[in-house]
Amino acid sequence: MKKASAQYSQESLSARRGLDVSTCERILHWFSCWRGGSAWYVVYVVVARASVAGVVVSQLGLIPHVWGDLYSTSLCVYLTLAVLSAWFKMVQFDLARPKVDALLQELRGELLLHAEDLSEGTEDVFRLFQKRSGAFRRVFLVLDHLTILSWAAKPFLDRLLGSDGPLSLPQDAWYPFDTTRSPYYEIAYLHQVVSLYVAATCVVTVDVFFTTLFMYVTAQLRVLNLHLRAMDCRPQLTQSEKITRCDKGVVAEKSGDANRLPSADPPDAYAQLVHNVQHHQVIIRTVKILEDAMGPCVFVQFLFNVIVICIYAFVLAGVHSMNIGSLILCLTNLISTCVENFGYCWFGNEIMSQSEQLAFSAYSSGWVGGGGRFQKALVVLTMRAQRPLCLTVGSLYTLSRETFLALLNGSYSFLAVLLQMNNSN
Repeated sequence: MKKASAQYSQESLSARRGLDVSTCERILHWFSCWRGGSAWYVVYVVVARASVAGVVVSQLGLIPHVWGDLYSTSLCVYLTLAVLSAWFKMVQFDLARPKVDALLQELRGELLLHAEDLSEGTEDVFRLFQKRSGAFRRVFLVLDHLTILSWAAKPFLDRLLGSDGPLSLPQDAWYPFDTTRSPYYEIAYLHQVVSLYVAATCVVTVDVFFTTLFMYVTAQLRVLNLHLRAMDCRPQLTQSEKITRCDKGVVAEKSGDANRLPSADPPDAYAQLVHNVQHHQVIIRTVKILEDAMGPCVFVQFLFNVIVICIYAFVLAGVHSMNIGSLILCLTNLISTCVENFGYCWFGNEIMSQSEQLAFSAYSSGWVGGGGRFQKALVVLTMRAQRPLCLTVGSLYTLSRETFLALLNGSYSFLAVLLQMNNSN
């Protein structure tokens, strides 16, 4: 049994030492968002950025041709905002690489040293983190590929369902050539699909990257809560001493010596408290770096997604005039956009929730037997822990479940305005 327990602990320790974002790093490198040292890679990055920007230009060029048709204009504005948000996110993540590198160094360095104690329950915390982060990554990547597949298949679904005329593009767009003729149609089709695939995959992988770090910080806070509750200043008795006390009836009727609290701090308990305070300080510093690294990306994403969700809902409200291809496209995009916002808000809320429990965990420890120095230090820790850690973006949004509901309410408000405009026309 001891051998199995030791093996379990060693496997857990190895798992927690490797914050596994290697999959995200590889995908970002493949899709031009993780800088390499090669000059050819720089050329590839420039071409990818220009290709994505070309989609924005093609949509802006289409607006004068569809102006007056509220549904067509809405779709055009939606794609413009979505791709522009993705382009900004790709550029901003590239500019934030020094902060991202500093963040990974913090997570894989000093913060990791405070998670090496094999206290009861820590193995389960890190195993749960590995399980949840892997599942979340797979769900997001599946949604990404379903969305791109719906874009790529839309022209062929329309043709199968009886659409007349030449094949349409996945999204109506303006090009300086006739896209109804070959090979211009194939060029425009490949430009849209490849550019949207690169943009969507970069956006989704950046989201998975940051939310994985959210989950890791949450796991560290869970471990810190466990360590705080495990502190014990009470005298530790050996088994023989417990038997002797039971034989003498000490358990039923305590002596005067047993009621007296020690005047000095137990060295092990105070050292553990100092270790926990240092752990808390490293987590605070990590959250600050994380906020600086992802703030601009998420802030612009939230602003644009409020409008994008509104436009999706508005287009779906006119489902009677849509073909099946457009319906599938709007549904998959709407779900992906909502899940994208929800991931940040949900896991940001978990960080706040776990940090709020620190003060209670410190109070729940065995502090009664501690001396004056231990208890004063514990009071300072408790007072600091009463200020929960909050991730904010743009000094405007706090990542929480309430923020997610506020974003949906904002989208609904815009939707009500659009529906009123449409009815009046």
